[in-house]
Amino acid sequence: MKLPSHRPEDVGLPRLVVSGLTLAEPGHRRLEGVSLTVSSGELVGLVGPSRAGKSIFLDILAGRLEPTFGIFKINETIVRGDGPPRGMVGTAVPEETMDLRLSGRDWLTGVARRADLNEPDTGRWLSRLLWRMGLSALGSTMLSCYPPGDRKLLSLAAASAGRPPVIVLDEPAAGLSGPHIAILRRLVNTWCAEGSAVLVSATHADVAALGCHRLYVMEAGTIVASGTHSQLYGMDSLLPEPSVPTQGRNQMHSM
Repeated sequence: MKLPSHRPEDVGLPRLVVSGLTLAEPGHRRLEGVSLTVSSGELVGLVGPSRAGKSIFLDILAGRLEPTFGIFKINETIVRGDGPPRGMVGTAVPEETMDLRLSGRDWLTGVARRADLNEPDTGRWLSRLLWRMGLSALGSTMLSCYPPGDRKLLSLAAASAGRPPVIVLDEPAAGLSGPHIAILRRLVNTWCAEGSAVLVSATHADVAALGCHRLYVMEAGTIVASGTHSQLYGMDSLLPEPSVPTQGRNQMHSM
């Protein structure tokens, strides 16, 4: 598998279009009619309180859960209950699955092989990735010797193997320090520049640190507002909640 090429004119075109995703259980709906759009080259943040349904929604996009109703489209591929085709959605590889006896480079090589990258593309991907993260010197070091923040960055960076059109990350900045968040932001900016659509769930503080272009606010399994950071939070970055009145939230929807 060769890395796909993204044309400059593709930037800004919708890559992920979600329509009415619902996950129902007996007597309870965990998601209710969630719709959103993420374009090529765009970083979109999904914010909301704990148990709002953010992780469940991302699990559906990654194919780990099957929705009760609704569909989503990646590029021109319509995805229903059976999940997205392989290679269409990139996600982090859980840290707990890492073989700590491997070097960082060897572990990432295994990730690339599972993504069906050929050897030349694997080498180029690894070299660029380790350089962008400032981990070139650590590439031959066993993962057990990596600081925790560096291991988490590797697990997140694995989402870009094969340059998928859509990358989804669940609270990627959680537990990272300022320098590591800066590296994560650089990685995400690179993925956007290469044409991927990136969707992250995050806290209010983290979406500001990552520089999300737009936000969707989720509460009780549904989208209640959307807009830019300044539209939702105003100029005061310390506001704990969006500054959109409840009765006006429907006017803020941008599906």
